[in-house]
Amino acid sequence: MKIVVDLEDFYQDEDESLRDSLSRHVTSRVVNEIWERIKSKVDSQITAIVVDKVKNDVDSIIQDRMNELLSAGEIIRHNTTVKISDHVASIFMENSGWNSPHEFIKSRAKEIGAELKSRYDVAFATAIVMNLNQNGMLKEEISKMLLESTPK
Repeated sequence: MKIVVDLEDFYQDEDESLRDSLSRHVTSRVVNEIWERIKSKVDSQITAIVVDKVKNDVDSIIQDRMNELLSAGEIIRHNTTVKISDHVASIFMENSGWNSPHEFIKSRAKEIGAELKSRYDVAFATAIVMNLNQNGMLKEEISKMLLESTPK
């Protein structure tokens, strides 16, 4: 440990020797430094214990409240009791950007069905052209033109 004595902070009683005064001063500074370090460590340990305890208590309170809400199946919103399923549905309707998710899903299903149908039609037509070509029922040039013109 390195000790620096600032003589401006140092004082000496008249009946005290220089050695005793320096010893008292150094002892006082060392004791103060030790107390500050102890205080800092104790404060950090107490803070850590309190934070952990509060976190556990808050987690427990939140979990208990969530269990109550889920078991009841209802929440209080704007001073009225609302079923959780109705609340979730209203949030979905408000935040989804769709006025009717059911209609959106139906329209997307129709689009996907039309695309799959067109892909099937192309694959079926390609298979017919290839079979006709293999059986020699089409001229070579015509089959090449048909196969090249079909979208992939």
